[in-house]
Amino acid sequence: MKKGLIIITTLIAAAILTSAILIPLKAEDTHQKEDIAGIVDVVRIWKLTSDLSLSKEQLTSFYPKFNQIEELRKQYWVERRKALKKLKILDERGDASEEELQTALGQLYEIEDNFAKNVETLKDELNSQLTLRQQVKFAISNDTFRRDVRQVLIRLKELGEFKKQQPMLIRADSSNRK
Repeated sequence: MKKGLIIITTLIAAAILTSAILIPLKAEDTHQKEDIAGIVDVVRIWKLTSDLSLSKEQLTSFYPKFNQIEELRKQYWVERRKALKKLKILDERGDASEEELQTALGQLYEIEDNFAKNVETLKDELNSQLTLRQQVKFAISNDTFRRDVRQVLIRLKELGEFKKQQPMLIRADSSNRK
């Protein structure tokens, strides 16, 4: 696990540094999150390919299904946020009718139910293309990848905070030498 975390950390750090050098981002640029998400997706694909030892035939059918699941997940979170925002507005308004509240809550439940059903269907289709061992590795890899990425991003953020403090430490140190 440590070896995998080190590899993921190295790849994400290298990709972020490369993107920072090759794609200068202006302060007002809003694409930074999408760039990082794209980098994480590339690392995830590499990691899954490596962990699952997919054949060429499996590669051509696995990733389209995998991408469908990821797109479905993104769409779910957008729709869920909207439904929750609507519920919050109705709740804060204070004068919403029982019917309005029930309708909004029903929409949230419908979004959640549809997501669960669609993901289950796609996962079944995806798993049907994998051997039992690959299914096990996929489940483990998917879980550990998300956790590892979170740890890497926390470490990179801490490193960024440390680097921001470095000039102050260097200036303070050089003034003490005089």
